[in-house]
Amino acid sequence: MNKTQVLLASVAVLATFTIAQPSTHAAKYASINWMENSDLTTVDPSKATDAPSFHELDLTQEALYREGKKGNPELAAAKSAKVSKDGLTWTFKLRHNLKWANGEKLTAKDFVYGWQRTINPKTAAEYAYLYSGIKNADSIQAGKVKDVSKLGITAVGDYELKVTLENPMPQLPMILMAPGFAPQNQAFVEKAGSHYGTNAKYALSSGPFILKGWDGSNTKYTLVKNKNYWDKRHVKTPKFNVQVIKDYNTGYNLFKAGKLDYAPLSPAQIKATKNNPNLKKLAGARGQWLELNRSKVKAFKNKKIRLAITHAINRKNLVNKVLTGSAVAAKTYTPLGLSIDPNTGKDFAKS
Repeated sequence: MNKTQVLLASVAVLATFTIAQPSTHAAKYASINWMENSDLTTVDPSKATDAPSFHELDLTQEALYREGKKGNPELAAAKSAKVSKDGLTWTFKLRHNLKWANGEKLTAKDFVYGWQRTINPKTAAEYAYLYSGIKNADSIQAGKVKDVSKLGITAVGDYELKVTLENPMPQLPMILMAPGFAPQNQAFVEKAGSHYGTNAKYALSSGPFILKGWDGSNTKYTLVKNKNYWDKRHVKTPKFNVQVIKDYNTGYNLFKAGKLDYAPLSPAQIKATKNNPNLKKLAGARGQWLELNRSKVKAFKNKKIRLAITHAINRKNLVNKVLTGSAVAAKTYTPLGLSIDPNTGKDFAKS
């Protein structure tokens, strides 16, 4: 598919169905046997793009905010945040007991370096666009401003960060939870060079867990509790045992054999386990749609033909029969329940 294709219509908004052992069935604070559906590709916060990489970075890195129990951002590395009256300057006070997993002190300059490295066009970070709205971020990405130190973030001593915006961003705390806004240890990154983030040896944790046993291509690795993490007393799980299992049947069989504590299910498995009390449904912030290649099929240039195809799709049967209830018919391009419109207080999808 190429850029000349036309978006025809949203078809379905997907949810994730998993089967998981309830906590009451497991030993208190036991290790968790986890699975991923695809390979881990990097633990470089600037370069991560796939789900397993984001999962491991969420567990091994500590940004200014982290996700709270209800999905809302809560302060993490930052102990306070203050916004100026015009909404253009955010001042963050960092916790004084922040440390890297190697015992080194973690300070405001680590955030400045991490952000500057991510926004630098030489890093080629695919998610650098999330910086849009921060002073000079777009200009740096476009090559109009060559000096990355012009990015709107400065360290005031070891424990204070000032972030300057080009326009008010009430959504900033939500954005700052992304791995691309995590701190990075300049000395460690520069020593690792091109190897940074390519295996556990070349990764340095600032979060609750440390990656162990990943050589860059193997399908089994672990995440162990970081004893230097500032909030370690609230980290109850000592270890995650992770393995990559790309086949749904294999994952489900390992779950039934007691070798996995969690496994995502295929539509067929959802139907077979619909009455299982361990079945969990997680809302998915993702949709599927149909695109028609107008550059190669002349008929698809005709708007009426495209409309006829979209009207011919029975979305109700698709989500209920084909996807066995693992999705809902999409009436909006943005999934319902993803975010609230700050201007109206209503679901953003309806805006």
